[in-house]
Formats: sequence, C-alpha cells, structure tokens
Amino acid sequence: MSTREASRSLSVAILVISCDKYADLWRPFFHLLDRFWPERPGPVYLLTNHASPQFRGVTPIAVGPDVSWSDNLVKGLSRVREDYVLMCLEDLLLCGPVEVDRLEATLAWVQRHRPNQVRLNPSEPAYRPHDDFVGLVPPGAPYRTSTVLTLWKRDVLSAVVKSGENAWQFETVGSARSDVFGGFFSTHGRCFAVVNGVVKGKWERCAFRRVHALGAPIDVAARPVMTWAEGVRCTAINARARCFKTVPWQWRRALRRLGSKY
Repeated sequence: MSTREASRSLSVAILVISCDKYADLWRPFFHLLDRFWPERPGPVYLLTNHASPQFRGVTPIAVGPDVSWSDNLVKGLSRVREDYVLMCLEDLLLCGPVEVDRLEATLAWVQRHRPNQVRLNPSEPAYRPHDDFVGLVPPGAPYRTSTVLTLWKRDVLSAVVKSGENAWQFETVGSARSDVFGGFFSTHGRCFAVVNGVVKGKWERCAFRRVHALGAPIDVAARPVMTWAEGVRCTAINARARCFKTVPWQWRRALRRLGSKY
C-alpha cells in the first residue's frame, strides 16, 4: 500500500472547534482552508452553538448554549464517528499551502502505529527521539494536551477533556490528566503554515494584514483590530512565552504551578 493509500484509509475527521460569537471568523477560515488544502483526508465538522452555516464540504454540529469550551467539545465529539480527530481552532488560519507529502506520510504512520496523539505543528522540537517520522512527547511534558493542529484518537480525547474548562485549562491542567496515556508524539516539522488571527477577542495587527492580503473575506465591522499599544503588549507577551520555552521542559509544569500561586 502506498503512503497516499495508507493515509486515505485512516478514519479521520477535521474538527473546527468554535462557537457562535466567533462566527465572523468562519468565512475567512474556510476560504483559506479551501484555497490551501482542497483535498482533505476526511470530513470537516464545525462546532457551533445554534448556527447552521452553509460552507461547501462542511457539516455544522450545533451543541446548544455556550457553557464552556470543553463542554462544546464534549458534545461535539459525541457526534463524530471517525477514529481520529484533527483538532483545529477557528482563529488559527492557513496562510500557505499544506505540506501534503509530510502530512500524508504522517497519516500513513498513524495508520500503521495507532498512536493516541500526534502534534502536526510542533511549537518546539520533540522532547525525546522515536523514529524518522515523529518524536516522543512523554508524560510530564508541557502542553501535552495541545489544541493546535493536533491529531487525537477520539476516545482518548474524550477521556482527557473535562467539562467546565476553557482551552487554556485544557492545555495546562489537562496535560496532567493525559499522563496516564502513552503514545503521544510530535512530527519533526510543521505540516501547516498558519497565522494566529485573533488574540483576546481582537484581530492581531500583523495577522489581520496578512489574512487581508490573501483575499480572505473579513468582516471588519464584526471584530476590531488591536490598537498599536495592544499590539506592542501582545508582542511582549509572545516574547515572554518564547523565553519560557528555553527552560528545560521537565521543569515547566512545576514552574507554572508555582507562578499561579503568587
């Protein structure tokens, strides 16, 4: 079986986690998805609260009142039947073609080895070596329950997610819950070129210009762009996060817990 055939035989869904208050991002998100990833390995689902938008090749899943990020996810997962779920966020938009060869090779690897999770856009190198395709993300690793373009075995994701949490809590507190599961991995390179469009409810200035330049339909009346001062503060916060990544990964969870107390 070829790499492409193996990747196509994997039962995988693309799940865009959202809610109705971010409905203005759906048009640019799916515009860029169709442009840069027209041939996808499985169905695309969009989590909404009550809306039923019509986008080509997209199935909306209306989960009802917006209780929490995790509650939306729990209800959405109950209506997905594929074995694996590629977790996407509506404010993380494609800005270039998908690395199709790398992605298909990774999906073929998943089909053979059946891991519990694979990060497809690692924010840092794998913590431990494994093979030519992926590195290991061991228990204790920071942000082990990543939401950013991560392929999850659906049953494991359902077991780790907890009602009442937001996305940040899922990635931090949820990482400790994931430690009971092995089989967490990360690709050695990025499969997707993306831009983080919205931070704290507003368009990040550089991201807005980039998405607009790509011709994506942005509703400028629905969501403001950061002011210059807000943009500077956002840049400083990102710089602080990059500095934190220089700390050995084995210490980061403990340091974050310590910091939350003071």
